[in-house]
Amino acid sequence: MRIIRPLFVMLICLFAFIAPTTATARVGPDKVLVGDAWIDIVCSPSTNQVTTKAWGVQHPRNLQIWVEYTIYINGEFWLEKGTAVYTTSTGSWSIPTEYRWSYLDGDYAIFLSVTNYATGAYLNSDADSCSM
Repeated sequence: MRIIRPLFVMLICLFAFIAPTTATARVGPDKVLVGDAWIDIVCSPSTNQVTTKAWGVQHPRNLQIWVEYTIYINGEFWLEKGTAVYTTSTGSWSIPTEYRWSYLDGDYAIFLSVTNYATGAYLNSDADSCSM
């Protein structure tokens, strides 16, 4: 188990490096990053609480987008959530901060994906991690 945790954290860092969130950067033949997107996960062992928050800027204005994230604990699937939101007239968006109880110790990783709701076109992604 002591070897798996560092490898898992390295995988998270590698994902964050491969999928940077810079405006309009080419990342492959079929993916162009649009805007900036962030996901944040905070582990609070003293309260057994896991807090998540996602937001973005510089996306197309007044566009309906699909914001989806997946959380893993020690590399095992924990939960997935998706929601449709509209960007503002300035191209920003956010989803409300969410608080969850968890009594599971370990490394938590969260992966964010942002797509155009109507077309499914990839817009951006991000990742973060914390430990309980």
